[in-house]
Amino acid sequence: MNLEIIHNFEKFLRNKGYSPQTIHTYTKALEQVPDSWNVTEPQLLYEHINYTLTDNNQTFSPSTRHNIGPASSLFFQMQTGEVFRNYNRNQKYKTTRNKDLLEEFFKYSTEFKHITSMSAIAECHHISAFLDSLDVIPNDWSILTAEDIKQYVCTVFQNIKASSIGRYITSLRNFFRFLEYKGYVINSSVLELPLISADWQKSNVPIILTSDEEKRLRFHYKNDEEMGIRNNIIIRLMLDLGLRCSEIPNIMLSDIKWANALIQIHSTKNNHVRQLPLSAELGKLLEEYILRYRPSVPDEKYLLLRKYVNRYTSMSRENVRYVIRNAFEKEHITGYWKGTHALRRTAASKIFNNGTGLKLTADILGHESLDSTKAYIKVDFEHLKAVRLLFQDAESMFQRDEGRKRSFRKGKKSIEVWDLSGFEIDHSPNKLRVVRYHESWKEEGKERERWMWLATTLEHADYQILWEIMHRRWDIEENGFHQLKTYYHAKHCYCHTAVEVIFELMMIGFNMRELYLYRRIQKFEGSRISRKSVSRKFCDELLLENMKDVLYEKGG
Repeated sequence: MNLEIIHNFEKFLRNKGYSPQTIHTYTKALEQVPDSWNVTEPQLLYEHINYTLTDNNQTFSPSTRHNIGPASSLFFQMQTGEVFRNYNRNQKYKTTRNKDLLEEFFKYSTEFKHITSMSAIAECHHISAFLDSLDVIPNDWSILTAEDIKQYVCTVFQNIKASSIGRYITSLRNFFRFLEYKGYVINSSVLELPLISADWQKSNVPIILTSDEEKRLRFHYKNDEEMGIRNNIIIRLMLDLGLRCSEIPNIMLSDIKWANALIQIHSTKNNHVRQLPLSAELGKLLEEYILRYRPSVPDEKYLLLRKYVNRYTSMSRENVRYVIRNAFEKEHITGYWKGTHALRRTAASKIFNNGTGLKLTADILGHESLDSTKAYIKVDFEHLKAVRLLFQDAESMFQRDEGRKRSFRKGKKSIEVWDLSGFEIDHSPNKLRVVRYHESWKEEGKERERWMWLATTLEHADYQILWEIMHRRWDIEENGFHQLKTYYHAKHCYCHTAVEVIFELMMIGFNMRELYLYRRIQKFEGSRISRKSVSRKFCDELLLENMKDVLYEKGG
């Protein structure tokens, strides 16, 4: 092997953070390989390495045979910039009969959708196998339906896990979206293919850290020395913000926005930059680390540093993983699922169960698909159980006629009421009031009835007012659904994620208009003013930016 290449290899390993012992071992192994490795053309080098490892492996000493595999992989990466074990696999779709179409799909995935090259290559392999299963590539892609995809999946993927099938279906859906983007007519049923949820090894619910395990991890590393406070920050970033191991090493000093209490995350899985709020506790920890403990290294822009030989450099993803795994081992936290991602699942579940919606939880985690977020979240079943027990306790008291109030009438309805206060529930700082209503009325000669329950912290609101509030809200929402379906032809399309946000905005606008009509315009119901005319006036006034007249019109 050329000595200049050996020296370059040593430098390459040093820059990647390998120890001097490992560098010495790998270079010694590389010195034993034939001169045919002195090439840079990927395909040629790949063939020479394979020939050496398979046919000439027995000519090496036992220690060289042990080290030549990893050394050759790193050498291949240095010479070509590609991963050795994936190289042959990556070439298959490039030499297929559908090469041009797959290369366009790869470009669309990486440049338009901004997914990582690794994910795009995996999808290209999935699509290559699918296209190879077709006798001919159709000129009219609309002839392929969801039933055809189903037949393909059921035939080819009989013996793989449900989670893997879900990944293949995702690739197929993305490919058909790509075709639609290119202007081909696509059968709509294909784009509605359902994702198959992951088939977890031992549970249908994502497993998270227990409260005790989480507490032990949070306080495992001490905050009185450089490595301890740095490692503690890593654990807090994962448990509080749900960051990935790959995202933490890329945080720079300039990414902390102290004035706004935000931290900016870039170099993410989907290449989207996101900003997350810093808690006072985490902010104080970061401040103390930077001012008192972080090594002062000129021109080092990254937040978290590690000492390598006699100098400080930025941490790697593997360094972050080691910090977590070491804490797991020392705290005796074990289990088949206990990996670094357990912290991210725990953070996701806490964020969601604290009242954050699924969409906002997905944004915090950096997920583009809500399906991805659902796989991370474990609903707080203990909290749901506590709510159920709350109503069970109240019902047992109501059955003894405790809390019974005077009934009242609204129109044709007679309403019985039971109303008790002073209930307690975990995680709620306030005592709760539980109200039960029983409505009864006659309709088309038949007796009708309806039971309604309400839990509230409003101690002094009259129970008749609470009943009115419940019904007003229902009336507004039901009217909104009716109008969207009847007049705007929304039907049930708003169930899909892509349209859901638009639908929610429409509902917000509708609710604001209804509240305005009933709260600001006196006797609206008897005024014979149509909602359309009011909405038209809103639009006209908003276009003129005359907001004051809209909100404070005389007589409103």
